[in-house]
Amino acid sequence: MDDDCVVTLEIDDDGCGHLKFEFPPGTPDIDVAYFKTLVLREELGSIELVDPLTQDVVYFVRPVMLH
Repeated sequence: MDDDCVVTLEIDDDGCGHLKFEFPPGTPDIDVAYFKTLVLREELGSIELVDPLTQDVVYFVRPVMLH
């Protein structure tokens, strides 16, 4: 897959990990560019991607550790 269609977020502070997004083939360049402008925010065990202009949360995930 083209590197322009993959976004990887690295989270650290002793809870390091990778969150990788791969866009489906044919995703418009404008959508990929918008996604790359989002701001990562970590809150109490959750990960949010926030629109920097509106401050709206456009992606939310709460990772769960499996034993």
